[in-house]
Amino acid sequence: MALRYIQQAVNRGMSTSLDEGLRIEADLFAKIFQTEDIREGVDAFINKRAPNFKHR
Repeated sequence: MALRYIQQAVNRGMSTSLDEGLRIEADLFAKIFQTEDIREGVDAFINKRAPNFKHR
């Protein structure tokens, strides 16, 4: 999912102004931080265990 958003940010950002590109990046960054995987990653880090990502 993160790689998809990176590609989307690059593709959309190439044909816009810097300000618009930064807005696109910020919007996609916010979407990533609402996923199950980010919560799992943070929880795994805090509890010093390997994460079990589900790509959601």
